[in-house]
Amino acid sequence: MTQKITVNNIPSILFLDNDQENITDISKHLKFLEVIKVDDSVPNMFATGSNPKRSYTKYFVKKRNEYAILSERLGDEPYIPSNGITKSNITEIDTWLKKSMKVTTRIILFDWDRTISVVEGFLNFTKIVDDTMEYLLGGEKRVKELRSLFKKLHKNKVHVFIVTNNSAADDLRKLFLALIMYIDPAFKDDNLVCSANERSKSVALLKSKSFTDLYGTETLSKKLSSPPWFTRKKMMIVASVASAAATVAIVNNYKKTI
Repeated sequence: MTQKITVNNIPSILFLDNDQENITDISKHLKFLEVIKVDDSVPNMFATGSNPKRSYTKYFVKKRNEYAILSERLGDEPYIPSNGITKSNITEIDTWLKKSMKVTTRIILFDWDRTISVVEGFLNFTKIVDDTMEYLLGGEKRVKELRSLFKKLHKNKVHVFIVTNNSAADDLRKLFLALIMYIDPAFKDDNLVCSANERSKSVALLKSKSFTDLYGTETLSKKLSSPPWFTRKKMMIVASVASAAATVAIVNNYKKTI
């Protein structure tokens, strides 16, 4: 039985992503939707100077952040670190929360790389979660802001999902979930949806039981038109570092193309 997830056509699903192709795809194939495009064009406040990729890492190295020290050994960030979800975006989320108060079932969908995080991918290193998240999320202040956001979402009984093209959501799922739960302890394991092996995030969501149980069966009963293939390739960057502790792999975002 399809659940009532809209009232007076008020969007009951909110989707945040920095990639317009993902937004176009989701908008085409999901109903009851509102989107927020996260701006990844503005460099992070710690990514400065002539080499912002390097300066971001060095900022945290100076703070003796162990994750940054390890990251520096592997080279610069593949992309200039952005700001991810900003206070302005959180205000937009608050507006959506207010106008959708009467909706029975509300869902929020977050991208991970350069949306929740400010960098692309992460290292497979589990012993320094505090330092890892400070680096990935752009500092202690933003860690607190995101924790507050997720707490507010759960308080308002919003179902929180992360849908990502980052293959670590499959390959390093236990670590990925640990990182998510660092800022959202109430996050449900099944709500981490990996779209790395699918044509699109909408296809991955519509194959996810945790999502479709909320979204209902009406949309699934209709033929899903073939979503557009991604037109550009974001390479998965893989590197390893031998140390006394372990071999570390960079896990980066990967998008499948023809």
